[in-house]
Amino acid sequence: MAAASPLRTLLVFLPALGLVSGLVASLPGHSSWSICIWTSSTLPVLIVLCIEIVTSLRRGDASLLIAALSMSGALLFHEEFAAVVVASPPWSSP
Repeated sequence: MAAASPLRTLLVFLPALGLVSGLVASLPGHSSWSICIWTSSTLPVLIVLCIEIVTSLRRGDASLLIAALSMSGALLFHEEFAAVVVASPPWSSP
């Protein structure tokens, strides 16, 4: 089994950390902070996922497209919590 790259490891732990941090921020009623945390935890994963989609579509594989559409749609409809849940593991496990 090959070692995980530092970027892939970061993309696994960033949304998980963002999910927990956003939940903690939302407890005392700071929903604007939780929205910022969840969005900023989702966007790096979504950007890398879009790059991976381009390369996988060249091979004829469209399986990652569903995750990207789910994250994009959730952010578009201001459902940041749902977006960070989709961005969290296991789709991008190291």
